[in-house]
Amino acid sequence: AHLAAAAADAVADGDADAATRDACAAAASLGPKLFPSDAAFPVAHVALRLELLAAGLWRPEHGEPSDDVPSETFSTGWTRGAGVSDDSFVAETVLRATRDSFEAAHAAYDRLLATHSLHRKGVHCDTRLLAHARHLQTPALRLRLLRSALRVLRRWEESLRFDAERDARFDKGGFGAFGGGKERARAALAEVCAGYAGEARRLLQVPASEQGAAEALAAEFEVLGRSLADA
Repeated sequence: AHLAAAAADAVADGDADAATRDACAAAASLGPKLFPSDAAFPVAHVALRLELLAAGLWRPEHGEPSDDVPSETFSTGWTRGAGVSDDSFVAETVLRATRDSFEAAHAAYDRLLATHSLHRKGVHCDTRLLAHARHLQTPALRLRLLRSALRVLRRWEESLRFDAERDARFDKGGFGAFGGGKERARAALAEVCAGYAGEARRLLQVPASEQGAAEALAAEFEVLGRSLADA
């Protein structure tokens, strides 16, 4: 409801980019006060709303209820301006809202990317996410989610590298900067990158104009995965 209220005025003016900026500002402000309570601030649900808004697939209105949005409020898209063109905009908002919890932000995007397939297998999923299942299986939105997931993983890798460099400066002959938990974390994230690279290449139904982008995104995941594995 807070996101909808923040974006509604810009929606009324037909400015999708302003609506996205306003909703992201609201999420970044509220998140640190409510996180990690999943009841008060469900990270995956918030991330999905912001991604749908940025993609022009959600038109929040004044007075919109806080639970699921009726299907008629969605459309095939609406007028976008040229303001929010940075693919990392929403992902950075999610990180700010969770106080740079890479684990929480990654888990949110991983849930969004897995929701459709888990539902088909009969695995219980958040009903708030299932309400938007038809969007979550849209190749264009999945491509967008993968781009955001890449941003989160890159930030996580940077943090691990910074911690390792810091630890190395103060290492007193222990197990080394990449020992223990950090080494396991990097190995696990390298596997995640490999899985996401495969997911990007499976998006065969994206428009022809986006097929090159999907392949390029897969390559970026592979580069990051190698960096994580080789450190």
